[in-house]
Formats: sequence, structure tokens, C-alpha cells
Amino acid sequence: MSEGSKPFKVWNAPRSVKKSVTAETLKELISKGKEKLRYGNEEVRVVLESDGTEVDDEEYFQFLEAQTTFIFLTQDDGEWMPAYEEDQIQCEDVTDTGATPSGNAEPEEDDTRSVTDLAVMLKKDFSMIHTLSRDEIQKLLDLSPAELGARLARSRRDAHYIQLMCQRHLDQMRDSDDAVQFLDLLKTRHLSANSSDAGDGPATKRNRLNSP
Repeated sequence: MSEGSKPFKVWNAPRSVKKSVTAETLKELISKGKEKLRYGNEEVRVVLESDGTEVDDEEYFQFLEAQTTFIFLTQDDGEWMPAYEEDQIQCEDVTDTGATPSGNAEPEEDDTRSVTDLAVMLKKDFSMIHTLSRDEIQKLLDLSPAELGARLARSRRDAHYIQLMCQRHLDQMRDSDDAVQFLDLLKTRHLSANSSDAGDGPATKRNRLNSP
């Protein structure tokens, strides 16, 4: 390490790969960081991991302390996203619920798993998507691709593909429900017709046959 070099840390956008580098200039940081993260000749933007401030000025870079952590963002990664902690359960603004004797509203129970739990499960085995409920799939679809990618430690492009698969699976579930409802309707009409025929006496049936 040269006399003017300082140690830094660099992340990829999903924060799944972290490398240490020493650099004297911003240009050197980018060159070494891209090599360590295997970005090749891909263009990157350098931002502070802590708050997403873009670092594109050499003088500003020189004021940064040693061990500062950066994130390298490619064009596909989009914008910087904060590191996600465990989801916090929000109890405020609960509407359309029952009230306790004291007059306080009781939050409705939610049997679905949190987005964090879903992300951890899918990171281990993506085929588990077929075990998710409609509400759980919708939670994943409600996230932006960048946010879902950060939670899954995937690129935004991968997250977009995952959301397409989620939407396809959700559509298949709805199509299956529609088919079942249609069959139930046919069955109900068939039973109703048979019941009507069974309720007619012999005279009624003869009258139907003899009627012009």
C-alpha cells in the first residue's frame, strides 16, 4: 500500500458480496472495486453505503475516512436502497375492526408471513413460491424490483423476473378458482333441473308429452 492509500470496503448493490480494497484516488477505487466485484468493463456509480450519497468528485473522495464502505451500482441495479432490517409491525391506523371494552380498536390477525420471512425462504429455495398464499404473493408484487432485489440479494433484473413468475403463479391460482366456480355452477344447475323433473307427477309428464 502506497503512503497515500487508504483502506476501504466495497459492496455490490444487493450487499451479497463485500470486498476490501486500498486506494489513493477515486479512479483507483473504481478500478480495483470493479475487479474485485467482477464487473469487468461495466459502468458503475459509486455511492456511500450509509446514505446513498453519490461519490463522483475526487476532492470529496479525499475527505472520506479510511474504512468507508461504498456500493457500486450498475445501470441494472437502479438507485441505492437502504439495508433492510426486520419488518416492524405497524399497529397504528387500524380501521374497520372490532373494539375492546375500553374502546380501543383491536388489530385484525394476519396469518400471512412477513416480507422478510418470505424473502429468507425464497433465497433458500425459490420453488417454495408454490406454497405461498395469494396475500403473500401480493406482498412480493407490491414491492419495487429494487426493494425486492435488495431483500433477496439479487439484481433488480432478477427481482423483476421473480415478480413476473409471482404474477404468473397468482394468475394461475385465480384461473383455477374460476374453473372450480364454473364447474360448481354447472353442477348446481344440473341438480336443480333433476330436482324439478323429480317433482313432476306422472300426469304432469303425460301432459308435457301430449301438449302440442
